[in-house]
Amino acid sequence: MPIIPQRRVPLATRRLIDAAVMREVGLMAIRIIQARTRQGRDADGQPFAPYAEGYAKAKAAAGYAGSGTVNLTLSGDMLNALQIIEVTDVSVTLGWTR
Repeated sequence: MPIIPQRRVPLATRRLIDAAVMREVGLMAIRIIQARTRQGRDADGQPFAPYAEGYAKAKAAAGYAGSGTVNLTLSGDMLNALQIIEVTDVSVTLGWTR
């Protein structure tokens, strides 16, 4: 015996996305941003501009490995601190609190 719905809900009024889904979207975005940045790529997939010569020399002199690679991770603290700031049923905001 088939189940017949008693009331049809138009697709336009169904909630397909909610805060829980948006939180997952935010977490996925953080992982993508962190991985892409560590690879030295910007939001468009292009390599970051090279470090200024003076900064690159100072970074190398201080003993930071990969001092020629532009990936915005001198210590890694900035990228690791990227987090979800706010979630609603239709949006997620990423950023830093410190």
